[in-house]
Amino acid sequence: MIADPARVIEVFTEAMLLPAEARCAFLERACAGNDALRCKLEALLKSSDRAEGFLEHPPETIGEARDKAAAWEKPGDTVDRYRLLEQIGEGGCGVVFVAEQQSPVLRRVALKVVKPGMDTRSVIARFEAERQALALMDHPGIAHVFDAGATERGRPYFVMELVEGLRITDYCDRHALSIGARLELFIQVCDAVQHAHQKGIIHRDIKPSNIIVTAGLDGKPLPKIIDFGIAKATAGQRLTDKTILTECEMLIGTPAYMSPEQAALASADADTRTDIYSLGVLLYELLTGTTPFDTHELLKKGLDEVRRVIQEEEPVRPSARLGAMLAGDLKNASELRKAGPPKLVREVQGDPDWIVMKALEKDRRRRYQTASAMVEDVQRYLHHETISARPPSVTYRFQKLVVRHKLAFGAVGIILTTLAAGLTVTLWSLKEERHARTDAETARKDADKQRRKAEESQQHYLQEYTRSVQATLFMNDMLEGVGPAVANGRDTTLLKEIFDKAAERLERQAAMHPVVQADLRYTIARGYQSLRVLEKVEPLLRANLAFYRGRPDLKAGVSETLYALAGLHQIVVPPRLQEAEQEVREALEIDAALKGGESMQVLKRKTLLGWVVLKQGKMQEAEQCLREALATGERLKLERSVELIDVRNGLAHVLIEFEKFAEAEPLLQESLSVAQEKYGPSHVNVANCLYLLGMCNEAWAKLKEAEDLYRQCLEMRRRIFPADRPHLEGSLAALASVLQKEKKWKEAAEVYVELVALLRRFYGDQDGRVVRRTAALADVFIADGNEARFLQLAAEFPEVWVMKALDAARHGQWETGIVAATKLQELLPADFRGYHLLAAFLVQTGNRAACRELCAKICKQFAGTNDPVTAERMARACLLLPRPGADLKVPCELAETAVTHGTADTKSVHYNQFCKALAEYRQGRWESAALWARRAAGNPVPGTQAVSCAVLAMALHQLGQTDDARASLKECLGIMEKSLPKLEDEDLGGDWHDLITVHALLAEAQPMIEGKAPAASQQTKEIR
Repeated sequence: MIADPARVIEVFTEAMLLPAEARCAFLERACAGNDALRCKLEALLKSSDRAEGFLEHPPETIGEARDKAAAWEKPGDTVDRYRLLEQIGEGGCGVVFVAEQQSPVLRRVALKVVKPGMDTRSVIARFEAERQALALMDHPGIAHVFDAGATERGRPYFVMELVEGLRITDYCDRHALSIGARLELFIQVCDAVQHAHQKGIIHRDIKPSNIIVTAGLDGKPLPKIIDFGIAKATAGQRLTDKTILTECEMLIGTPAYMSPEQAALASADADTRTDIYSLGVLLYELLTGTTPFDTHELLKKGLDEVRRVIQEEEPVRPSARLGAMLAGDLKNASELRKAGPPKLVREVQGDPDWIVMKALEKDRRRRYQTASAMVEDVQRYLHHETISARPPSVTYRFQKLVVRHKLAFGAVGIILTTLAAGLTVTLWSLKEERHARTDAETARKDADKQRRKAEESQQHYLQEYTRSVQATLFMNDMLEGVGPAVANGRDTTLLKEIFDKAAERLERQAAMHPVVQADLRYTIARGYQSLRVLEKVEPLLRANLAFYRGRPDLKAGVSETLYALAGLHQIVVPPRLQEAEQEVREALEIDAALKGGESMQVLKRKTLLGWVVLKQGKMQEAEQCLREALATGERLKLERSVELIDVRNGLAHVLIEFEKFAEAEPLLQESLSVAQEKYGPSHVNVANCLYLLGMCNEAWAKLKEAEDLYRQCLEMRRRIFPADRPHLEGSLAALASVLQKEKKWKEAAEVYVELVALLRRFYGDQDGRVVRRTAALADVFIADGNEARFLQLAAEFPEVWVMKALDAARHGQWETGIVAATKLQELLPADFRGYHLLAAFLVQTGNRAACRELCAKICKQFAGTNDPVTAERMARACLLLPRPGADLKVPCELAETAVTHGTADTKSVHYNQFCKALAEYRQGRWESAALWARRAAGNPVPGTQAVSCAVLAMALHQLGQTDDARASLKECLGIMEKSLPKLEDEDLGGDWHDLITVHALLAEAQPMIEGKAPAASQQTKEIR
């Protein structure tokens, strides 16, 4: 087959405008089945490559040509300290290899070298420009330059970071990224371009093949810009000593992404706004899958037509391009962006259209002036804020406000929809009335019946009409005058004002239909709850509950109101969980009576019930309830629905309590996956799932994984929540706790400092949360050995002396403990802890005189207390050592308070019983002492067992039961040997107080029972 000369010229022109690496695939398509055409074109292209720079050099001899061919670097060759492994690219003037650097470090790099025969002055100048451009920049989104030099034959090369990955459009399509995720990647590209511009460099060839998406250090996708081969210096930045000439008829760049000023050839020099245009084309392609102009078709018409279109024709908006696609193409584009065709068009329509079209302005003065300005608009769009590229009309600003506050405006929308429906019914009813009257006139024989029917219809019409008009007037009054709040940016205040006005005016609407009143009360209550104004929610719901209970025909309203009240009562402070449980159970009973079977409504009720009983510690009941809810959701085909997120999270919470971590983790992973899919990558529900997954890993002792999850949750909540709300408390506390467990003291201290400052700002210095977190911070300072920071903190918060004393006790530092406990007692004289700690330290150091003085202070300060914990601690402090002749009335009364007012908690009960046994023994009531000691010794806590056996041994000895006394003493010693630490241990743990107590009692019991001391019956105490 003979090649058509016209066809040869046409295809050759197109191929010359393409990079070398793309020509082969292009020739395959253009020459399909025509071998003669293919051979002719390949010969022309090779001749063209050899001819470049022809006039710049004298003709080569045959020997020179042979030498040049032999000089072509190939895999296996060595250039300086780099061994070439494989060729991965070839441009107009350079060849790129994967190379292995052999010194001073061993690593894989990319090495680019000028092609043999292409080392003309212009090519070398352009090559060195790229090398200098890359060397100037230091940004994670731009390939780094490591080294540069020249080959043995004098051709320049440079070594840069090897970027492995997919070009950005391929990456987005392969992972089917949503529009939001594509915009996040685009923002990173713009940041890198902005960095280059700040260094005085413009790229001039930004396109998908020059942006490779790889994995960053954090494992997240990271786009990197490569190939600054045609970069141009701006702001006078010197790139090279050689001159780069842009020939009069030479296009610099890729036509599909080329700016009008690049296409103009002899027009004004390109500046940074040239790259803005290319970024606009890139964004266009990310949104639609196509470029603004079909360059493949244009090139068939010649170079002049390409230039004319780029300079003169306006591109179609992205949303219009999508709308004009064939059904199959649009479906494919939609699937690659995780959206249905109509949704994709709607998502791109509006702000994305404006952003793209501003970047593609022909007049560069009307484009974004910097890449940063373009990033700001993209971020505003992602945050539902107004963008600079769009005229800021009042309607547009109001639309953005609605998107940011969907809940409140959704409620208003529901009401307006109800009004529209009511008006429709009214018009229909009026029409029916006219028909009824006509029928009545034509059917005189049935006049009475028709008249009654007409009267009933009229009454119904009037009721519906009145109801709709009342609601319409009410909504108009409610919304009247709040417009200025929107203009002033008072978003949260505006919403609260709306509901305040509604609640206030609702009370004055005595003539309003009661069902309308109930509907509006419920809407206002939900609005208040969304704004966290919880104190105003319950009165509205209680009013609705009273109304619905008085209407037997509105049982469903009772159920819905009870469910709303239960949801409120579980989140108030403090939570009213028993009330919430009763309310949601009653709602379930009503639903079962009304409908029966399974429904979304029943699923929500069961989920709430599961959480309520979980928060009360009823774990088995919570597990059963949440498993039932999960099964209900699965039968309703809701596996990937947001309604099951709370169900899985609650069930996982229970399983964590049961230490079933392997079963809990998949549930939380599923919740996280659904939340990310339904809500996007940054949403409060996604943050909650990350938090629970971190909690699971922490309980599972997978501390590094837990730390990473908590950090992700914290950063997400920082972005979501306003700075003037304490929403970060849980995330900060969780992260600080896990860092503390990892013994990362300095990091833990930084987080605790932020947490304490946050809590103090919102709750004040005396709040229990502030005290607990400050104590934890003190514990970290102690563990880190940071005495200076501890003392600084202790001066402001006396509570930290408790931590200091406890830390000293754990490590057997009794004198240090005495100092800390004494300081605590002085600063907080009404707090029993200082006395309790100091008494133990004084007993251990044998300072009996100080013990007597301390007991006198205790009797004066705490006589008559009704708190069982305080009573038990203070009684033990005064009764631990024998004090012949002392007045024991107050200590013994305190011991009685402990056993009569104490809680049913197992550990507290046995401590109280031991204290009572000790009090009875000090009073000489041996049988009663033995009885109480046996009760206390029956507990599972080794420390309480040991001290109780010691008192029992002494009581039995006084009763003359010598063998039993020795057996009890032996049991005490056995428990100490087996289950308690030794006083010389480095860390005594949490049993240090029991250890001091048992040693003090053994010092009294052993000499007595072994016959080395007078009978204790002579030590009977006098009670006054």
